[in-house]
Amino acid sequence: MYVTTQHAVSAVAAGAVTRELRDRVEITDALYRFGLGQDLKDGELFASSFAEDAELDFRPAAAAWVPSRR
Repeated sequence: MYVTTQHAVSAVAAGAVTRELRDRVEITDALYRFGLGQDLKDGELFASSFAEDAELDFRPAAAAWVPSRR
């Protein structure tokens, strides 16, 4: 992570600061559930890191791993 500003929080008003910090905690929580779900092979924990309507498309990443056919 790179520091791009002099302040950790970009919001100024108390309510906005609270919302920004809550958003950051929720993002961190989702990332931890994602990683821990993979590490523990816990499908339920892993799935809980995604929104109900999430769509994953790994085709671009998968294409980079497919050996070229010559």
